[in-house]
Amino acid sequence: MSSANLLQEEEKPRDRTWIDVQKKTFTRWSNNFLKDRKLFIQNLETDLASGINLINLLEIISTKEIGGKYNKAPKIRPQQLENVSLALSFIKKEGLKLVGIGPEDIVDSNLKLILGLIWTLILRFQIQRGGFEGKAELLEWVRKQVAPYGEKPNNFNMDWKNGRVLSALTDSLQKGVFPQDNWSGNAMNDIDKSQGIAETEYHIPRLLDPVDIVECPDELAMMTYISYFRDYWLESFKNTDIYKSGYTNFTFTVQTRDKHGNNKKFGGDEYTVTPHIESKDNGDGTYFGKFDLTAGEHTFKIAFNGKEIAVSPLKVSYEIRS
Repeated sequence: MSSANLLQEEEKPRDRTWIDVQKKTFTRWSNNFLKDRKLFIQNLETDLASGINLINLLEIISTKEIGGKYNKAPKIRPQQLENVSLALSFIKKEGLKLVGIGPEDIVDSNLKLILGLIWTLILRFQIQRGGFEGKAELLEWVRKQVAPYGEKPNNFNMDWKNGRVLSALTDSLQKGVFPQDNWSGNAMNDIDKSQGIAETEYHIPRLLDPVDIVECPDELAMMTYISYFRDYWLESFKNTDIYKSGYTNFTFTVQTRDKHGNNKKFGGDEYTVTPHIESKDNGDGTYFGKFDLTAGEHTFKIAFNGKEIAVSPLKVSYEIRS
C-alpha cells in the first residue's frame, strides 16, 4: 500500500480541526530545533509546562542565552512557573508582544494560548527572514515562483488543496525534479510526492501530512511549512555570483531633461514609481530607484508630474539558477 493511501486512512476529515493541524505542525517545527539538544516534545499541550523545552527552544532560535538561572529539573509548580516566567520575560525583551498569556496558561496546558505563543515565535524567527515581513511578502514570493506553471495562489489554505501549487513550488526550486508531466492529478499523491522530493532534495522537514493540506488546510501551518521552501531559495541565492559580489538589489537612475533636450541640473519634479519601491529625488535632475532582487519579472510604471516617461513601464526579469 502506498504512503499516500496510508495517510488517507490515518484520520477522518471530521476528526481533524485547525487546532489539530496547528498542534502537529508547531510541534514538528519546535522539534526540528530541539533535536540539536536531544530534546523532544511529544505533546505540545503539556510538554512546555516545566519551561525546559521552551527555554531551550528560545535559546536555539534566537542564538542567545536566556539569561538568569532556571531550574533544570523542576518538580513542583512554583519551579515550573518560575521557569516559564523567565522564558516569557526573554520573549518580551526580544520585542515580541504577548497578549493575554501568562506563565499559568502554559503550566496549566491552555492549548489555544500555547499555539498563539508558538506562532509568535514562528512569525519572528521563521517567517520574517531575508527581509520578509509576513504573509503578503511570502505569498508574493510563492506567486512569482509558480507563475510559470500557470498557478496563481491567493491564500495559504484552500488554494493548496489540489496539490498543484505545492508541486509547482517544489519543481521551481530545482527545475526538473517534479515537472508538470509527472503530476498525477491526484492531490494526495502529488502532495506526498512533492513533500518527499522537498525532504530529499532540499532537506525540508514534513511539518504537515498530505491529508492535513487536502482535508483541513490551515493558513498558519502552511505558512510555516512553505517558509522552509523560501529559506532554501534564499540559501541558493547566497551561492550565486551575484550575491557573492554583494549585488543584492537592482537600481536605476532616471535623468530628466528640459524641453530643449538638455539635462536638468535641479530636482523638484513629482516623481512616482508604481508599485512603490525605494526612490528619491537626488536634487540634481536625476532620480533614483531601488528594489530587492527576487526571482521573476518586475514591472514598474515611472511617472513625472503625472505623466509616464518613454521607457515606462520598465521591465526587468531575473531567474536564480540552482
